[in-house]
Amino acid sequence: MLENTQRQQAEAMLAFAKMYRNAGLSVIPIAAESKRPVGKWKLLETQLITDTELERRYLTPHKGRLPNRLGVIGGAISGGLEMLDFDAGGLEWDNWKNLVVPTLLAKLQVERTFNDLIEMMDLSGIVDQAAKKSLAERKEEERRKRILQVLAGSEEPMTLNRLRTTSGINSPRILKVLEELTRQGVIQESSDRQYATYHLTTLSK
Repeated sequence: MLENTQRQQAEAMLAFAKMYRNAGLSVIPIAAESKRPVGKWKLLETQLITDTELERRYLTPHKGRLPNRLGVIGGAISGGLEMLDFDAGGLEWDNWKNLVVPTLLAKLQVERTFNDLIEMMDLSGIVDQAAKKSLAERKEEERRKRILQVLAGSEEPMTLNRLRTTSGINSPRILKVLEELTRQGVIQESSDRQYATYHLTTLSK
């Protein structure tokens, strides 16, 4: 029963860790009932942990127990995340918050840890920004696929106007995608006296 409970707790925290990581935060598993990171963490100051590594660390016993806590590394890797610790049961918390502008304080995420310390982290906007970025990236990928699909279905090079009309992508965005695909060597731009045309490279067909 105890082993099942430990695994359930570890799997639940693993799911949260992936959610935080997908939102752009650098996370690291923390050992059960402690603040000790499981495994090396310095590399996670510059790159996000993978699903495989998260699963390995959470589902492998550490000193006889599965990890059931989650740590977040602040700084640039986590979108500029900043955290403050108020020790001694948050003794100075009330004094500090009275010095902060209320509108700023309302944007902060405040938590009380298992050993009665107060931890505050500025998560304001980070998840929203990550979500917006993810949505923008998905839309960019959709535009890319649509352009390649249109070019693949054409037997001759296509002008920008024809590409825009056929793909349904407006001019400013289509130019950005075409420039990226050309730089990657996926498509090739050719120019005649009047119009630039685009077609897939031989390796892309």
